[in-house]
Amino acid sequence: MARNTNLIVAALSFIILSPMMLHAQDTRRSDVIVTISNLKTSSGQMRCAMFRSANGFPREPEKAAYRTIGTISGKTATCIFSGVPAGSAAISAFHDENANQKLDLTLGIIPKEGIGWSNNPKVRMKPPSFSQAQIMIGNQPIKVQIRLNQR
Repeated sequence: MARNTNLIVAALSFIILSPMMLHAQDTRRSDVIVTISNLKTSSGQMRCAMFRSANGFPREPEKAAYRTIGTISGKTATCIFSGVPAGSAAISAFHDENANQKLDLTLGIIPKEGIGWSNNPKVRMKPPSFSQAQIMIGNQPIKVQIRLNQR
């Protein structure tokens, strides 16, 4: 009988506390404010993508967890991701100067438009890995600085 009572108390505790635990996890969200510098012009669009894993980073923006079009002011731009759950992420940004909604390439591999990533990793012949661009998001707003690489 005592064992059944303990099971009932445990089950009721789980049922009562589970929504509170889920709510506590939901509140661990933050805004990520990305400032992008080194734009060649103020024309076009600034496109930003936030990835939560290495899957698709950075070449497949359609696999990003979040995508946004930022605002351009002079030679800088700002992208804001609101209500992002805590955890790791990597951000890619490119200046879509002609607003054709894609990164224009020379020879199919060399970007014609400015491109950059969180942590500003040094790159030569290939884009950075997720771990090179990885940032941590907590429950406080964070600011990320990206300097575009220009060709």
